[in-house]
Amino acid sequence: MGMKPAGQVTRGKTAPNRLRLADTYLLVAEGARLRALQGPAVDLGFGDVPVTTVELFERLRRANPRAEVIGVEIDPERAERAQAFARAGLRFVRGGFNLPLAEGELAGLVRAFNVLRQYDEGEVRAALETVARGMAPGALLVEGTSDPFGRLACWWVWERTAAQPVPPGRWPEPPLRRVRLVFGQRLRFFSEGPRAFQPYLPKELIHHAEPGGVLDRFFAAWERAWTAGAGRPPRERWRASVLAMAELAPAERRRRVVDRGLAAFGCDAGPIAEALAALS
Repeated sequence: MGMKPAGQVTRGKTAPNRLRLADTYLLVAEGARLRALQGPAVDLGFGDVPVTTVELFERLRRANPRAEVIGVEIDPERAERAQAFARAGLRFVRGGFNLPLAEGELAGLVRAFNVLRQYDEGEVRAALETVARGMAPGALLVEGTSDPFGRLACWWVWERTAAQPVPPGRWPEPPLRRVRLVFGQRLRFFSEGPRAFQPYLPKELIHHAEPGGVLDRFFAAWERAWTAGAGRPPRERWRASVLAMAELAPAERRRRVVDRGLAAFGCDAGPIAEALAALS
């Protein structure tokens, strides 16, 4: 607990419901994991006021009445002010990417939003692998960016891999694997079309959406599907565009996910996998 926090102080801007889309995704798409949560959920970098951490706690408790949440913030004054929001099952501590957990404690879930935007692209993977050292095998890391009001967001879902013996002469596999890239929007505000997500792409992707590239073609196909649904009610138009994309890329099709303004694409095949391969 006495280790120096790893990371940099962020701007700390936040607002109520800014991260509601990510929390909704967890509840409707990962509910089974939440109900079986082992270890606390960590909200990394809660900012100036821990309103979104309190919201995460209250939402997780609906799925799992025993869930515990730890808000982690590198700025000591913010961490101190947050103590006023603590309650049974919800605590706040100062810390960074090297999660300040108790001896033997591992996180069952980590949410890290609007934290890595200020970092150089080359620093991102090391930061996330530092986080992974404090996660239990099978735990999820939800990491991404939202607009200031939570109307648009984009995030990776990572899974902590189980530790495996490393053969002599081999480098160990990364402790995290990408599971999904999720786009979320609040339907009553969404009118610009899928390219509105581009400014909120994860750090590794945002500078690689060049014209004609894999990501540009991905968004062009999604825009065509969106345009084809013109005149439909917003929810129907969104659903039709996501299901059309699911024919081109592995994607979540369950209505309880899609109809909440969420589009979750797999990372093992299709355009997202191609974009990641182009970066390596």
